[in-house]
Amino acid sequence: MLAQSGAACAAAPTEEQCKTLNYVASMRKASVGHVVATLDWGPLMAVWEIFRRKPRPPQKVTTGRFEIEQNGEVAYLEYTLAGNILELTHTEVPEKLRHMGLASSLAETALNWAREHNLKVDIVCDTVRHYVGEHPEYSDLVMD
Repeated sequence: MLAQSGAACAAAPTEEQCKTLNYVASMRKASVGHVVATLDWGPLMAVWEIFRRKPRPPQKVTTGRFEIEQNGEVAYLEYTLAGNILELTHTEVPEKLRHMGLASSLAETALNWAREHNLKVDIVCDTVRHYVGEHPEYSDLVMD
């Protein structure tokens, strides 16, 4: 059995065992007389640097709404903007304002705004998804 760096081994490992377990072939004598193998962290650190999760720089995220007000009531489409992605999350139209085309108007406004600002659109809202289905001219904006 091999021990990790700094711990004493019960039996001295062979050079072949050290190579097999990525241990450095060079051995040193500990002050108590046991053979201690040291771990070669070089290759492991190289692999770690390749596959580790790298911290992302902080990203500015803005939330807001496109709104239409009529008769003291407000219909709105909520969005989140992060980087070059506009996420359209929820449309709400008050009962008194329904069947007037306000949801379509909100979706059209948001999609035109995304086009003007060279944004990709992530559609979460079913109302906006339905609108894009009926208006394929906006399909190029939708994230794949």
